[in-house]
Amino acid sequence: MKVHYKIIFTKTKMKNQSNTKISKKVISVTIGIPAHNEQNNIGKLLDSILAQKGSNFKIEKIIVACDGCSDKTAGIVKSYIEKNSNVKLINDGKRLGQAARLNNFYKALTSEVFITFDADVILADQNVVSEIVKAFRNNNVGLVGGFDIPLPQKTVIGKILQTRESFWSTMKTKINNGDNIHSHPGCVSAGRKSFLKKVTIPLNIVANDHYLYFEALQKGFQFKFAKKAQIYFKVPTTFRDYMAQTTRFRNSSDNIKKHFGNWTEKYYQ
Repeated sequence: MKVHYKIIFTKTKMKNQSNTKISKKVISVTIGIPAHNEQNNIGKLLDSILAQKGSNFKIEKIIVACDGCSDKTAGIVKSYIEKNSNVKLINDGKRLGQAARLNNFYKALTSEVFITFDADVILADQNVVSEIVKAFRNNNVGLVGGFDIPLPQKTVIGKILQTRESFWSTMKTKINNGDNIHSHPGCVSAGRKSFLKKVTIPLNIVANDHYLYFEALQKGFQFKFAKKAQIYFKVPTTFRDYMAQTTRFRNSSDNIKKHFGNWTEKYYQ
């Protein structure tokens, strides 16, 4: 798959933070994928993860958590396990939701960095994990977001939404030079172990990605936007699905404010 986008980036500036760097050692990584009935997508994602290259990381585990899957997702993952010992499967038959699955991942985390991918995304190239890991060279960075780019669509509604998301994907990199809440999409997120071990996402939270962003800030960590860590995601294909997604996003700021307080409001402006 070749999808070309011409995007102009601005340079991120760190504000009043230490530039302390960790040594350029090989950083251990665990990748967690919550999945619900993703038989059409999970193989493509695993292929793009297994194709990752870089000298600055070692993927210790790739864990797919089947969240109440009733299709062939688990069977497809098992076929990868036969050839790759670091691919793992959680298939307990329960429908717990993404937040609960992420909390379980965090509790069991032993690697230095944990990366979450939604099960229906595809990594744009072989350097995504390496680019994410680079951001953690600064000890102050606890949370990293990647650059989500919409896949081309064929339907009229799909093309309209793809155009909208392409515009927004570019524009949000201009807001505070990419260091903003909108640059932490849940479909590609990474956290340092010392941060995630302190996190339990409330099960009633509307947006896990926003909650993690404010948890990082509240706990004294920096957020870093890894603009070269690009992934492709699918936009909604119907107007109804789009409106459901938009309503969720609109409600997220009020939901977040209930957990953290009014200081979060300015981050949405």
